[in-house]
Amino acid sequence: MDNLKIGQMASIKELNYYDYEQLKVGDIGVIIGFKNLPDENEPKLITVCFDEFGVEHDFLENELDFIEQPIPKDVNPLIVQVPGNINFNYGEAKAYLINLLLEYQGAVFSDDSIDVAKKIVADLRSKQKQLDILRISAKKEYLSTFEKKEVLMKDLYNLFDGPINFIDGQIKGYEERKKASKKADITKLYNSLIGELTQYIPFEKIYNSKWENQSFKMKAVQEELESVIASTQSAINTISSMNSESVAQALERFKGDLSLSNAITYINNYESQKAAILEREKEKQAEAAERQKQAEIGRIRREEREKVLTEQKAEEEKQAAIEQAKRETEEKLLSVKAPTTPIDDELGSDDIEKAIFTVFATADELDQIEIYMNSIGVEFRRE
Repeated sequence: MDNLKIGQMASIKELNYYDYEQLKVGDIGVIIGFKNLPDENEPKLITVCFDEFGVEHDFLENELDFIEQPIPKDVNPLIVQVPGNINFNYGEAKAYLINLLLEYQGAVFSDDSIDVAKKIVADLRSKQKQLDILRISAKKEYLSTFEKKEVLMKDLYNLFDGPINFIDGQIKGYEERKKASKKADITKLYNSLIGELTQYIPFEKIYNSKWENQSFKMKAVQEELESVIASTQSAINTISSMNSESVAQALERFKGDLSLSNAITYINNYESQKAAILEREKEKQAEAAERQKQAEIGRIRREEREKVLTEQKAEEEKQAAIEQAKRETEEKLLSVKAPTTPIDDELGSDDIEKAIFTVFATADELDQIEIYMNSIGVEFRRE
C-alpha cells in the first residue's frame, strides 16, 4: 500500500463482505483517500470513487486490483451531457382526448340532469389530474440523474475550500499587518499636525479607512488631514468672532458634527430668542411703569380729595363756630339792657377811658372782635 497514491486506478477484485449496491467485480474507480482502522495492526482502508455510479466505497487492499498507469497531472472536470430520451405517445393520446372531449363541447344540461353533469366533470377532472401526476413523475425521474451528478460536482467544488482558506488566511494576515503599520504612520502624522484641535477632531473621528489602501499614498493622507484641520480652525475662528453670549455653546455643538452652518444657525436662533425675550421684558417694564404712574396719579388725586374734604370740614367747623358765637352773643345782648345815655355822655364818666386801636385783620376776624367786644359790654364805634 505504500506505493499506492491518490489518483491511481483500481478495479474490484472481490465483493466478499459488503453489499455495495450496484457495484460488481470488475468495476473500475479512482483512489481518492486512505483511512486507518482502530486496530493499528489491521490494514488501511482504501477509498475508491466510481464515476460511473457517482458513489464512493472503502475496500481492503486484497479486495482490489491496482492498475499501473501514470497518474494524470492535469485533469479538468468534464460533464458529458446526453439529451434524455422520454418516450411519450403524444400524438396518439392527443387524438384520443380530442375525440373523447368532443362530445362534451357545447353540451347543455337541464335542471334534472345536473347530477349527470357533476359526474362528468368529476370524471374529466380525475383524468386531467392523472395526466398531471404522470407529468410530475416523469420530470422528477428525469431530473434525478442530474441531481445525483450535482452532488458530486459540489463535492469537487468543496475540495478547493481547504487550501483556499489556508492560503487566503495568510494573505489577509499580511494585509492586516500592512494596514496596521500604515495606520501607525498615519497616527504619528496626525499627532504632528493636530495641535490644539484634538477635542474638535479626535483621530477616530477624522480617520478614513481608505487611507489604509496601499494605493493611497501618505502624501495624499497628509493633504486631507491638513485640509480638514485648516477648515476646522477657520470654522472655530468664525464662530468665536460672533458677538453672542452663546458662542461657547455653539463651539460645543460644533465639536459634535463639525458643521459651521449648524453652529451659526444655533447662534442666530439664540440671538433671535434673546431679542424676543428682551422685547417682552421691555414691554413688561413699560406696562409696570405705566401701572405705577397710574397708581401715583390715583394716590395724588386721593390725597387732593382728602385735603379738599379736610379743608371743607375745617371751614364748616369754623363757620359753625362763628355761627354759634354769633348766636351766643345775640342771646347775651338780648339779655343786657340797652344803655339810656349816649356814648359821648358815658365817656365823660371818671372810670371810663377812651382808646383808639388800629387793627389789621380779615373781615371774619373783625367780626369775631366785634362779637367779643359786644359780649363784654364794651362800647365801640366802627368806622
